[in-house]
Amino acid sequence: MELASEVAYPSRLLQIVMPGEVDVRASVIVKQTYEVAPDGSVRRSEVQAPILEEPIRTPLGLLPSEMVPRKGGVDLCVLGSISLSHPTTSTTVALHTSGSIHRMRVVGDRVWQKRWAGISVSEPAAFASMPLTYARAYGGAVPNRAECVHPDNPEGLGFYRSAEEADGRPVANLESTDAAGPTDPTIALPIVGWAPYSSQWGLRARRSVLLSEDKKSVAKLLPEMFSTAHPDLVFSRWSSDWLRIDGARDHSVSAAVPREELDVIVEVGTQRITARAELDGIYWWLDASKLVITRRARFRYQFRAKERRVAVVRPAMEMSR
Repeated sequence: MELASEVAYPSRLLQIVMPGEVDVRASVIVKQTYEVAPDGSVRRSEVQAPILEEPIRTPLGLLPSEMVPRKGGVDLCVLGSISLSHPTTSTTVALHTSGSIHRMRVVGDRVWQKRWAGISVSEPAAFASMPLTYARAYGGAVPNRAECVHPDNPEGLGFYRSAEEADGRPVANLESTDAAGPTDPTIALPIVGWAPYSSQWGLRARRSVLLSEDKKSVAKLLPEMFSTAHPDLVFSRWSSDWLRIDGARDHSVSAAVPREELDVIVEVGTQRITARAELDGIYWWLDASKLVITRRARFRYQFRAKERRVAVVRPAMEMSR
């Protein structure tokens, strides 16, 4: 199938034939990049981010491949860091939409310290900048046992099996505001974060993989496997026109969520299909002042040799809503 576009956004075509099926399952992925102004308004960026065919590791976390057939909802991710003019030892950051609030407590660097009365956490160091990545959340590898990692966050901090292992070693910086802080290094803490969350990690796998009755094999993979946000930030539907973050800067920062909807017009022989490119990802690059939107149109068709097959991305028509 040929893919064409009438809009200035990167687009890619993914086609899959499932065993035993006649139809070709197709998805058209479109990626829209916007510049975020200080007042929160957005405009189309002159430089559009490319669609990722393979995962890419960055200082802000692992960016997953976007060449997937569908997702389990709308992903909301924030990639960036806290940046304050005056150092603090602890703060709370809050990510707002028109219908939800997701909070995290961010605490300065600490270590576990053994004392005569037991083990406790040191006083936090002051910080003015802190990356909001899973490397700062609870998890990680057991000291001197690189193969023994926390299944829900292999990149984090604070995963210990004993007080002896923890002594002098770091505590996670990102904490859930719904749970108490660390009091015992062997007690697991909730894993929180706003960055993309890997499909290989436990929180996602437990929600997206159905096992057979004997628990020995995979019976079914759910679309949630291809979601990219922390499970707490995957929305079944999206209705907010704006985002706001409190606590990451000296003042609140906001970003409008554009409603620049797109359609994919599919022509296969004499058949014509209109598929809406549905919103399935919102990625706020906080430090770079960019907002990236991903949309995905899904359709099926039957392959017949020598038949004309073309899909065209174009601005959505009012009548197709």
